[in-house]
Amino acid sequence: MGTVCEVKGGANRASSGTTPASSEAVIPVTRPLVKNGSYAFPVASPFYFKDTWNAARTGHVHKGVDIFAIKTTRVYAITAGVITLLANWKGAGLTIRLKGSDGRGYEYMHLDDFEASLKAAFGLPQDFYDQPDLKTRKWGRYDVSAGKPIGFVGSSGVGNCAPHLHFQVFPNHRFILDERINLYAFLAELCTGIKDTVVKSVTSYVL
Repeated sequence: MGTVCEVKGGANRASSGTTPASSEAVIPVTRPLVKNGSYAFPVASPFYFKDTWNAARTGHVHKGVDIFAIKTTRVYAITAGVITLLANWKGAGLTIRLKGSDGRGYEYMHLDDFEASLKAAFGLPQDFYDQPDLKTRKWGRYDVSAGKPIGFVGSSGVGNCAPHLHFQVFPNHRFILDERINLYAFLAELCTGIKDTVVKSVTSYVL
């Protein structure tokens, strides 16, 4: 079973033709949800995600958390730190790399776009959004606090896949793929303990 959060009166959810779970916890909160001033959920509500760590994918296994939301839903810095890389990679699409002050590394993939202030800070060239390539990247420095807007949910790099954030986490700032860790339980815990939690049927999320 996955986790769903939404704001009361929020926007329509992402559509899909797949069969969802019959009911999920729907948590009305104001985005971004910051816990103890240190962490914010990386996607504005409403959103849906579940634990798909090690799930089979074409040619690989899944090593991250997919958070589904409407295209252009705002994306936030999960914690304070420094964004050091913007990329447009084949397969990953528009990507942000964040070195967290907690010592972890965070990558946000398949974005629709970056926040305007972030683009300006990095001085992205005009051709950055052209054909994705492993060499299409820009190094820089952009300081963030937990909950700072940094981009928008999309489906870049994955063709016709439903809009979602592929969120992957590393135990340090080396960003070595084989060292990725599953942060699903931590993200789900960010959505718990909120007042006025209700249970509601979910019929339109990609699972």
